Amino acid sequence: MPTSVDGPVLPAALSFRGLGRTFALELPKAADVSVRAYDVSGRMVAVLASGPLAAGSHRFATTTAGLPSGLYFAIATVV
Repeated sequence: MPTSVDGPVLPAALSFRGLGRTFALELPKAADVSVRAYDVSGRMVAVLASGPLAAGSHRFATTTAGLPSGLYFAIATVV
């Protein structure tokens, strides 16, 4: 997993994994976080979180309503 994505460096202990339509994020310490979902063409399709999150585990549910079938990516950045 990359430790940065077009912006600030993510904490080394950050883990992000997809679980069906739920995404899990583990933060080693409190941080302002942006979690967004993109389609394979790079178009942002959803903002799953934006703002301060406490240290610990977080889950974000997504919906595929209105989206065509396909592959989607979630990117978490510490802002």
